[in-house]
Amino acid sequence: MEEALHKDDTVYMEAYEFMLESWMELVNKMKDISVDSLKPKAIEVFNTYIQCHISGPEGTRTQDGMDAALEDSDVDEIEEDDRERFGDVLCCIGTLARMVPYHSIPLLSKILEDRISRLHGQLQRLQQFAAEGHDLSMDTSYLTVLYEDLHWIILVATNVLTIESEGETPMIPPDIMEYTISSSKDVNIDTTLKVLSSPNEKIDSIPGAEQHTDGVVRLVSGVFRLCEVERRAVDAKLTGCISPQLISTTMWFLHRWSRSYLLPDENYYAQVSQALLSSFGRDADGAQWVISFLFNCIMCNINAWISEDNVLKDSLDLLVSLVENKSKAEYVTKCEHLWTLAKEEANHQPPYNCLPSHGRRCLLRALVLAGSGVKDETWKEQYWNCILGSLHDRFYKTVCQENFLKVYSSGGVKTQVIDLLESVRGVALGTRVDNLNRLFDFLHPLLEECVKILDVYHNYEDVVPLVLELYSEVIQKQLCFLGEAKSRKLYELSLSVIETYSKHNKGKHVMSHRYDEDQEDKYNDILIVMELLTNLLSKDFIDFGEDNENINPEGGHVKAADVALYGLHTIIPLMNADLLKFPNLCTQYFRLVSLLAESDAEKFVHLPDDLLKSLTSSVELGLSSYGSDTTSLCLEILSSLTIHICQNNLQGSKIHQSICPFMKFVFNMLLIETFNMELLDSASSCLFCLVCCNQNEYREYVNHLLDGQTEPAYKQRMLEAFNKLTPPTLNMTVNRESRIKFMESFNEFMINVRGFLCVK
Repeated sequence: MEEALHKDDTVYMEAYEFMLESWMELVNKMKDISVDSLKPKAIEVFNTYIQCHISGPEGTRTQDGMDAALEDSDVDEIEEDDRERFGDVLCCIGTLARMVPYHSIPLLSKILEDRISRLHGQLQRLQQFAAEGHDLSMDTSYLTVLYEDLHWIILVATNVLTIESEGETPMIPPDIMEYTISSSKDVNIDTTLKVLSSPNEKIDSIPGAEQHTDGVVRLVSGVFRLCEVERRAVDAKLTGCISPQLISTTMWFLHRWSRSYLLPDENYYAQVSQALLSSFGRDADGAQWVISFLFNCIMCNINAWISEDNVLKDSLDLLVSLVENKSKAEYVTKCEHLWTLAKEEANHQPPYNCLPSHGRRCLLRALVLAGSGVKDETWKEQYWNCILGSLHDRFYKTVCQENFLKVYSSGGVKTQVIDLLESVRGVALGTRVDNLNRLFDFLHPLLEECVKILDVYHNYEDVVPLVLELYSEVIQKQLCFLGEAKSRKLYELSLSVIETYSKHNKGKHVMSHRYDEDQEDKYNDILIVMELLTNLLSKDFIDFGEDNENINPEGGHVKAADVALYGLHTIIPLMNADLLKFPNLCTQYFRLVSLLAESDAEKFVHLPDDLLKSLTSSVELGLSSYGSDTTSLCLEILSSLTIHICQNNLQGSKIHQSICPFMKFVFNMLLIETFNMELLDSASSCLFCLVCCNQNEYREYVNHLLDGQTEPAYKQRMLEAFNKLTPPTLNMTVNRESRIKFMESFNEFMINVRGFLCVK
């Protein structure tokens, strides 16, 4: 939002980011610098940032500036949220704040509590005005100021208390843990718990809270109090006076915070704060209270903000984070709110039948994940019947009605089908090992019906991707854990859906046009098909399924590579130079071909001539036209195919003749053309495989290069370099030892030869 309001200041913002990056270099590499010497400067930078982002008296942001310039409706028009737009800056500020938590955390708490008190007072006055019959469309600029202050305080607090941990286990930052442990001598646990569990009370109304509350718990409690103020405003019919952006930011804070602090695993820490354990730990009553409180906030937001996509997304993301861990899910299942939510979703009544696509997926995913936390077997069966049974009945009632083929195109029926597909996708996304068999048995018959749905709706751009995404997600989530029998069933279903897709897309022409994101969206179904096929092939590399099943199908059975190859028969003809200009499509296509070549290169031997020609043409384009990542994938494809040719004595075959020209192509790419040296190892390895596969052509190519040298000194130098590269003692077989030896020699060869070849 800052950038939208101060477009002329963009240069200064960029300069500010560079300055913060310099600070990060100091912080991360201060081996010879005392930490204490940086702390005063960290405090100064942090204070200045806070002052610039809040209004008076603590801050310097003026009402004539950003706080009065935009209303919430305008905020939504900005493409990127502040948390994303200024994410790097906020991360740097968070790092500096963690250097001085004894200063930053109390300061944030003080400002947060002050703004919440002001907000509460303003909302109470508005409630009184409404009760007296006054019009609430009065000047609310002061509320806008408060919302902007709170928005930025919570953004900063999120980045102080948590660290982005995508792909890693979220943990409490060491500096924060050390801070709360070091201040424990002044902390009273009972007082801290009282502050935590009293979001409807001001902190100064709790005896001893100001002096004896843990700093981290106090800051989190402030956010809880803000949630309580917002909830009460909703109950008082003041929804129109509340900022959806602030609620979304608050839910985002709770999502990030809960992943690190709520029910932490003590085994990950050398020492844990007693205040944090008592408030949020596994054996504390505080954790159950917190989960119930958060669940209540989520339910309130779903009911009150059904039309606000960002609020719903952040609220449901929080819900998923509360159940994605089985130990957390056990606490969630003790909340009455969960059972209420499950029953209301099963009844498919407002607001749950009005959720947008992302919300529907998230809600079903969360409800399915929560099922793993139900311990009592009787209750567990009742829960699953409630969640899955109602969805099963609605699905069949809609899709299997007698006149479906007559009414499928009507708006109401199609909307129901889309809603059902999103719900089933949510169920698939909730898969984990402990519910795998139950969910597979539930999904399998629905997937069969989805093939029919694809056939019926094959011309509907809003339905086809949903069916394909459902298959892709089921395969991604379940296949690597399935035994052979169930894997075979999934392969057969996948083949059916690919056949149906191919039936309606063979001969499809791709129009030539310049690249833009809107055009790429038109081919989203092709991208999803390739992702589906790629997920299928992952079974050949990662397989945790039971191997003790006695499977002996008559006439063999469908394999992942069979389905992938069939899919390629549809995909390859479409992947012309125009379509490969789209980065996502290009990367996914070559990744799929690379995986198939690595897992089952024999499939390429039997490709029809036209498909093989299209494939090699696309690889040739990929080597030179679409960036280093694509070049690397194309080199992997060539390596896998040439290794297969050599190991199976396929020299002279159709596949060999198609691959043969690439030896000269790769050699020229390495020696003469501009080349990314980061790809040298993979390129030289590929070249060795091509040389082994085409030894006569290699000798002819070397002689051609030598004959082209008019300078005797250069010619002799090149001859010696080639003799060192492929001496008579080099074993020209595609084993690992020979490849490594060639790669080592090729580095020296490049140094000796590439320079004067390029000059020539």
